[in-house]
Amino acid sequence: MSSFSAVWTALDRDPIRQGIVQRRVRPDLPHDIFFVQQRPSGNRYIEMRLFGPVGSLWRKVQPSRGMNAEVLPQSPSKCVLRVYESSHSQGQLFETVARDLVGQLSSTTTVSQVDRVCKRLLAWQAFFKSTGTELSEDAQAGLVAELYVLRVLIDAWGARQAIEGWVGPELAQQDFQHQTIAIEVKSSRASGPISVEISSERQLDSLSLDQLLLVIVTLDARASGPGLSLPDIVTKCYDQIAQSDDLLSNFEDRLIRAGYASAHRDRYTIKYDAREIQWFDVRGQFPRIVESMLAAGVGSVRYRLSVAACDAWRLDDTAVNEILGEHACRQ
Repeated sequence: MSSFSAVWTALDRDPIRQGIVQRRVRPDLPHDIFFVQQRPSGNRYIEMRLFGPVGSLWRKVQPSRGMNAEVLPQSPSKCVLRVYESSHSQGQLFETVARDLVGQLSSTTTVSQVDRVCKRLLAWQAFFKSTGTELSEDAQAGLVAELYVLRVLIDAWGARQAIEGWVGPELAQQDFQHQTIAIEVKSSRASGPISVEISSERQLDSLSLDQLLLVIVTLDARASGPGLSLPDIVTKCYDQIAQSDDLLSNFEDRLIRAGYASAHRDRYTIKYDAREIQWFDVRGQFPRIVESMLAAGVGSVRYRLSVAACDAWRLDDTAVNEILGEHACRQ
């Protein structure tokens, strides 16, 4: 994998002025994988000629801003996939995408490699649709808070249930959902009275749920000194996940959809320390606006919630552990 950058450099240096230049990568795989550059434009793309079951995920791949692709099934057991760099400004990020997509491939031809690559490609398309660049400071803090809670859930539920339940990156109403429990996570870097923004009338609506928890993660953010950067916390999560390829792949899919790309890790230098993690049981008269309160024709409500007003619904560590433990038993 580390030699891939040398392949792109070799393509840049090739003297051909017209047509295409290409280099094959990963000749150890039973597929034909090429890095390609068009001349004279210099536009780059990846071409994968994949063998084995074509699967069905390829049907979901559409032209997308920032990560255009085309999937060309040749037969029930052969498919050509091309992924194009949208502009030269992508540079290192496109090379990261190329390395990542190739990294999804394995030597087997009994399981659809097209599905494996398209699953990750769809995550990258979501990344470019939402941001396409490094996360803002607010977005970093929000992701850090979700990862702090993910680590708690990995301990309580196990890695598979916790990762599969992390649905915030897929734009679900709450950040974590598992059967009839949902958990919404908010971050705060305020030093005074804390309030958090609730993004819709459905975010704190517990209708159809047995349990809805709100977690407020209060972060101390520093340019340097103690604490963990966003990449540090990502690494901590990797350390907690059992070395299972499918779990790691699912975690990486969600990171990408959340806007995190390893190509940007050197830019994430802010250090975070979780000063306080508060859990609240959202039920009954909890201060909130829900859909049933709204007049006909009113929707897309955003409001700020004072954390001090939620104190009667605060959960201590024992109660949190009991609730999470109860739902971990539901398979």
